[in-house]
Amino acid sequence: MVDWSRHFEVQNSGTHITMRVTLPSKRKRESMGDSDSPPATIPRLGCSANEFICLRCKSINLERIFRNSVSSSYGSYIVTLGRASYLLESNCLLCQLFASITPSDFDRNSSPRDDFCHLYAFSSSRMYAGLNGLALKSFQDSIMLGVTRIPPPRRMDTWTWHQMSQSLKETGYICRVDALASEEWDPDASTFQVRLVPPKVDLRLARKWLNYCINQHTNRCVPRNPLAVLPARLIDCKSRSIVKTSPHSSYLALSYVWGQDSLETGAKQPQLDGSTLSKVPLVVEDSMKVTLGLGFRYLWVDQYCINQNDPEEQHHEIQNMDSIYANAQATIIAAAGQDANFGLPGVSSTARKPQASLKLDGKVLIRTMPDAK
Repeated sequence: MVDWSRHFEVQNSGTHITMRVTLPSKRKRESMGDSDSPPATIPRLGCSANEFICLRCKSINLERIFRNSVSSSYGSYIVTLGRASYLLESNCLLCQLFASITPSDFDRNSSPRDDFCHLYAFSSSRMYAGLNGLALKSFQDSIMLGVTRIPPPRRMDTWTWHQMSQSLKETGYICRVDALASEEWDPDASTFQVRLVPPKVDLRLARKWLNYCINQHTNRCVPRNPLAVLPARLIDCKSRSIVKTSPHSSYLALSYVWGQDSLETGAKQPQLDGSTLSKVPLVVEDSMKVTLGLGFRYLWVDQYCINQNDPEEQHHEIQNMDSIYANAQATIIAAAGQDANFGLPGVSSTARKPQASLKLDGKVLIRTMPDAK
């Protein structure tokens, strides 16, 4: 599962910031050993793993790998790890960590992947920012480990690299940090860092990111259009009432899947100005908490802010929905779960999935989350 607070990102095409939550497909969860409840063998921070490392993994010189640089944009092949089933069933904690970033048995086109897994080292600056040449000199690079199920080619061609990069986006990488810095953000470390995500969402950190964007990205992000159409109504998250939008209202927007039960869990409530929301789906409840936690008061949710019994108003709001989202200070995209009652993991009752990590020789190996896109 992708942690939405870790994928709080600036959109180049608009003015808002999105927060995404995604769950792998059922087939992908099964192939990677994932289920609704995390397996007991998932590596945890604080476990002294030296005595639980197999001979093959002990032969991998991690210190040398993370100390060296990777000059190729295609990464550097390290070793073949064996069949995916072996990694999933191994008692070796490092094998289990590699299994957590092993691609699924099938690619996006439902084509079967190779049985064997291969370990690569990649440059974080090249993979995340697409930097190369002189541009790399301005950044402090770091090494990431990735697992693919594509046999190492003698010569990397465009199609093979495309397949490899797509699978890496699906699985994420393994990075290494000092044990004491694994839960903190070190300004003196490499440009691209990884951290352990806590069980509960850190809205203070997300608020810092959002404020940084608002204050520093004024020339990069498209500014709000004062002549754009604003939504007719907003939810006042403090009073839990539906209010008319003022010309200078700053608000967040929510994008989510209604689901079959949404009409029975709140959509039938009166949507008149001043009406109070007594019961709403969990995703809306969580989003109201996020809105207040990020320092805002108003939230736009189409299900409640558009009069569902007024066809004319519905048509007008739907026709201007792009403007409504573009003028929001941030958009919360709830991509987890099948309906509105799933909520936002880490905000209230919906739990986050544990992030695989392993303490080894005074360092912590941490799995990054899959790409939010």
